[in-house]
Amino acid sequence: MLEWALEHSDAPKQKRKTQFDLLIEFFTANNINLIKNQDDKGCLQVPILDGGHDVFVINSKRGKLFVRRVLYEQFKSSPRSNDLSDLVNTLDSIAIFEGEHHEFKLRVAWEGEDVVVDIGDEKRSIIICTKDGWTVGYSSQVMFLRREGYRALPTPTKGGNLEGLRNLLGIREDHVWHCFLAFILNVFRPDGPYFSLMIDGEQGSGKSFLSTVIKRITDPNQVEKLRFPRSDRDLMIQASKFFLIIFDNASGVKQALSNTLCSIATGGGFATRMLHTDDDLMIFNVCRPFIINGIGGFAYNPDLLERGIHMSLSAMDPDKRKTEKELNAALEAMLPGVLGVFMDAVVMALKNHSTTATPKGIRMSDAAKWVAAAEPAFGLVEGTFVNAMRQSQNETMGRVAIDSALGQGIIKLLKKSDGQFSGGHAELLQALIDVGANESRDPFFPTSSSRLSSELSKLSPALKKAGIVVEKLPRQNTGSRIQIRFDGTVDYHEDDAPNREF
Repeated sequence: MLEWALEHSDAPKQKRKTQFDLLIEFFTANNINLIKNQDDKGCLQVPILDGGHDVFVINSKRGKLFVRRVLYEQFKSSPRSNDLSDLVNTLDSIAIFEGEHHEFKLRVAWEGEDVVVDIGDEKRSIIICTKDGWTVGYSSQVMFLRREGYRALPTPTKGGNLEGLRNLLGIREDHVWHCFLAFILNVFRPDGPYFSLMIDGEQGSGKSFLSTVIKRITDPNQVEKLRFPRSDRDLMIQASKFFLIIFDNASGVKQALSNTLCSIATGGGFATRMLHTDDDLMIFNVCRPFIINGIGGFAYNPDLLERGIHMSLSAMDPDKRKTEKELNAALEAMLPGVLGVFMDAVVMALKNHSTTATPKGIRMSDAAKWVAAAEPAFGLVEGTFVNAMRQSQNETMGRVAIDSALGQGIIKLLKKSDGQFSGGHAELLQALIDVGANESRDPFFPTSSSRLSSELSKLSPALKKAGIVVEKLPRQNTGSRIQIRFDGTVDYHEDDAPNREF
């Protein structure tokens, strides 16, 4: 009778709380905020011990796992798949339409005039570098976004040195070692443009291991190396997900992808149609450092080469080779001290940047100035890094020029023309054909005067490094004319290769 009376009474019934109600109450009680990032994606901002926040995308694997964990640990509830999807989508909508807008960073960022590096551990530790030194802390106004695969840097220690690392990598040449140091310093610059790093060497020279060492020092991730993508779209997606990207064992970089890589290094936008739509666009705007390694001849675009630091590795001594397990164990032991040395260098760069002259004769002057400002931290004389980078670029671009079918043809023509040619592009093409310029039948060799004009413009900077100058002459009624000549800095003999190292 009592049960029947309660069911049929006019007293208001207490509404049972849903899983969504429980989540919102828990978020409010624990200061968990629903916000959105610069890409208008909903994110969770979760307070952690010692100050600071953990931030991650709601509609991601990590976001869904967080919601499931809260429901299970706090309320002993486990949502079904469809219910979990509804919960996440509702939270995502609240964050997008009602949440505050924040700009998130990946791994390295400015905080005023200081540099902040996200260590990436569970404590949300950060390295704070100022002009006066660096410390490990927990609180910052910078919001770092951690995507899937994000791994922690070692906690840096003071008083380290890099001799053990150099011995482990087997880098004997000083200018190659200086290029290695310069690129890592370049990665720890919070904004672009960034130098890329191009590593070539024969099999067994340690290209892949060197790449992963840089990755572990600067931006460790579950995915250390990637295969080179086939399209601009895939390339930009990868660049948007990682801070430092490594393309392993590249065999060739097409012209279109070279142009996209140039945009990634200096910062640029890219738009493509969103899949399964007619007029919606996916827009990417990224600026990232990246590494490409390969046996050689994987990059030919001088515009890309001039944006890069180049390292040519020698084959390792077979009697001194170590197993991967031994190499990794040795590396892990020295990483805290190594990272501390590079943090000292970042402090030096901050301290000296305003008084450091902008380096001349090298592209990416902003990145070059940052690297040059850090030289005293390594006890190096002024200009060491820039000279090493310039030497590496000259060597690589000189090899590209004389190894290309067009470069070989021009050398052959000039040797038969007393070191000089003047005329139009159609005359040049015929002259190249007459001397048998494309005996190798390279499919990329220009077959029309317009194509020759375009290819020659692209190759001119590399030809200049090889001692071959291309100049425009005054235009005549018959059309534009050019002059190509040896500049006398390289002595070409009967063979097609110069007698000096570039």
